[in-house]
Amino acid sequence: MTNRKAAGIVFLLACMAALLFVRSPGTGDVAFWMRWIENAKTYGIRAGYAANDSDYPPLSMLFLVLVAKLSEFLGVSNFTGFKVSLYLSLLLTSFAFFVWTKNLLATSLLQLSLTLNSMALGYVDIYFAPPLIFALRALQQAKWLPFTLLFILACLIKWQPLMLVPMLVVYLTGMDGAGGLKRVNLRRFLLQIILPVSLTGVVCLAVFGIDIIMALGQAGTHPVLSGNALNLSWIVTHGLHVFLPDKFGPLVDGRARAIETGDARILFGPKLVFLLAYFSTLYAFIRVEKSFANLLLFSTIGYLCYFTLSAGVHENHLFLPSILAMALACMDKRYFPAAIFVLLLANLNLLLFYGMSGTGLPFPRVVGGVDVALPVSILAVMFFCVLFRPVVAELRSAVGSSRGWGEGHASRPPAE
Repeated sequence: MTNRKAAGIVFLLACMAALLFVRSPGTGDVAFWMRWIENAKTYGIRAGYAANDSDYPPLSMLFLVLVAKLSEFLGVSNFTGFKVSLYLSLLLTSFAFFVWTKNLLATSLLQLSLTLNSMALGYVDIYFAPPLIFALRALQQAKWLPFTLLFILACLIKWQPLMLVPMLVVYLTGMDGAGGLKRVNLRRFLLQIILPVSLTGVVCLAVFGIDIIMALGQAGTHPVLSGNALNLSWIVTHGLHVFLPDKFGPLVDGRARAIETGDARILFGPKLVFLLAYFSTLYAFIRVEKSFANLLLFSTIGYLCYFTLSAGVHENHLFLPSILAMALACMDKRYFPAAIFVLLLANLNLLLFYGMSGTGLPFPRVVGGVDVALPVSILAVMFFCVLFRPVVAELRSAVGSSRGWGEGHASRPPAE
């Protein structure tokens, strides 16, 4: 059997596996999606979006409204139509990824890794995956206008792709460590990037008003230390339950639970560490060669700065770096183990808190008196530290060149 045939069989199995979760109830978020549909029916699109009082951009609700109309046309429930839309979006994601990478095995692995997030647990992250993948493919081919339009579409479905904007600006302008820019066609830049973004902003404000700004603000100010994300803040969460049980409550049957707090002293520290790490990553990217592989590498590291170090991160927020990491692995096989780790961590994070159907694990996640979420969080932080090494190397190089004893500007990130 050839490798291509084997990869094809794996892909078909991945498609069948996803169908097993059509009746999976999903997390409590599914109830929110159904309520959004009812709000749109009752109040209309604009007022319905305001009634949602959520931290999501408006196109998530518009997708769900289309799902409801299709469900009504087919004579099925909104839930069934919703699950069908997730399945079709999952297949479209795989199609887009294969068209981009021409790697069927990597496509199959990515689809398997995204199945739990989408089909089993009912998150709507899968809606933004196809336009994001097509956008990155267009950018690699230097097709700026299709990239801009598709990237805007992805951002208006979920806010997470906005995390890539600083890296994208550096890549498009060719900004380097000496403060120079590549020869950018200013007219093209204005017409194909700035103008579409500006027009979209004006239209969104005209249609949805201040509610869209408030939604973005809510997304960045969740009053939770770690929203069930296995990261540094979860380690702190566990520690607060153990060492300050009078203030934050004790462990429950050995398990830590998310801590919601408005105490800026608790939330500010992780966010400051995240910002320092993220802008260090951005500076490192400015210094290296502006290859597309480097864009994917430093975008992945930058996003993982957010997931690993910041407060207010949620369990499904490894969705985007899963796509970036697997795309990077297709371009540079050195990063294949790192990509697999990201995919495994993304799924393990979801499994530990919500099981295979959104109702939780059918057995305790405490083993030998230890909440498994704690050692997994420690491993996640360790992995991030390893992946962060190219950034550290560039910072050292920058310090060395400023003192006159380093080689200065690097042409590529250090080999792993």
